[in-house]
Amino acid sequence: MRILVFSDTHTSIYGMFRTVHGEKPDAVFHLGDHDRDARRLAAQFPGLPLYMVAGNTDDPYDTPEELTPELCGYRLLLTHGNLYGVRANNQTALVKRARELQCSVVLFGHTHEPYARRLGEVWLFNPGHAGKEPIVTGKPTCGVLTLESTGLRWEIREL
Repeated sequence: MRILVFSDTHTSIYGMFRTVHGEKPDAVFHLGDHDRDARRLAAQFPGLPLYMVAGNTDDPYDTPEELTPELCGYRLLLTHGNLYGVRANNQTALVKRARELQCSVVLFGHTHEPYARRLGEVWLFNPGHAGKEPIVTGKPTCGVLTLESTGLRWEIREL
């Protein structure tokens, strides 16, 4: 199963649309900042499974702050990351939450920087940012998560 992972789109939706159209993923994860962008993506690709969580600029009354889907034998934790202090470059709280929920993979955003690391039995992945607002530095990116019964792969792609 191939999943495109976006975060921090901040209303820059066309790179996300082009990538979904070109990649034809099995599902999409949107990790917040701006959940409205994820809703527009869902309207553009109505048959595509889309999982989205609220970021720190979103309204958690409309969108959950975390999800724990189980796909291809993996239990995943999707969160924006702001609730777990990821700006402090410390993933201890994320790993603790993953263990509480029995998740082996955590996908988060918020820092705008791509990240991949394994801490114990938990994989942590951040796709970077897919937005182009002035405070964002670096090129927009997304993640491609491939889940198979034999293992998983994570790639970062420029939009």
